[in-house]
Amino acid sequence: MLTRLLKHEFRATARIFLPFYLVLILFALINRFLSFEMLSRLESMAPPFGIAGAVGSLVLLLRLIYFILVAGVLVATLLVMIQRFNKNLFGDEGYLMLTLPVPLWQHIVSKLITATVWVIASGLVTTGSILLLSAKAAPWPRVWETLFAFRDIFGSAGLFLFPGAALLTLVSSILMIYAAIALGHLSPRYRLLASLAWYAVLSFALKALLLGISMALFLSQTWSIDFADIAADPTRINLIIAWFWLLPTAILSGCFFFITNHILNRRLNLE
Repeated sequence: MLTRLLKHEFRATARIFLPFYLVLILFALINRFLSFEMLSRLESMAPPFGIAGAVGSLVLLLRLIYFILVAGVLVATLLVMIQRFNKNLFGDEGYLMLTLPVPLWQHIVSKLITATVWVIASGLVTTGSILLLSAKAAPWPRVWETLFAFRDIFGSAGLFLFPGAALLTLVSSILMIYAAIALGHLSPRYRLLASLAWYAVLSFALKALLLGISMALFLSQTWSIDFADIAADPTRINLIIAWFWLLPTAILSGCFFFITNHILNRRLNLE
């Protein structure tokens, strides 16, 4: 049943994101070919009737539209992620969604997977459009060079550990938003403001807890860090990241998931 939920989620959200991505790539291509280099050529040709000025204004307008689209894609990703979760499970659509013969945790997982995929896709499309707009040559040789240099410093494990840490951080951030929405739903009035307040509380508590754990591990005798050893063997940073960041983040992600699932199971009130 989880696959059916995922299929429904991706279909519903693809109708929003795919047109955004296509328009963003289209404007990146237009800006690449209709660039300031073309404007300089027109000025050197000294065309009549102020064509260079008109083209320059057009270039500036297209650049402005492109940057608005970049911001729009990033904002839309966040808003759609929040709106789908809040409306489908805690809004009017909750009466229908929660009557499906599906465990409630699968609803959370389907929303989480969909949101994670679209956040990554939005980041990749935005980065690709920037490279398409600015790169004078294919960026792939430099990308491979960077990966090889990264591997030489942090080892092969680092190629998986750092992306894994980034992915886990993203998942934890989404789950924290879900937990804030669920906790805000417990308020009888002003649930949106309550969700925002809970998000601020959870965000502050998360940062304070991670800082406390890191300091405790750093100051303990077992996990004391010799920076000279790290400089001599940089691959040790992988172990440090695994314990100082991955483990606490994974535990907190589980807590956020538990809070959201518990409220959906025990404290849900759609009135």
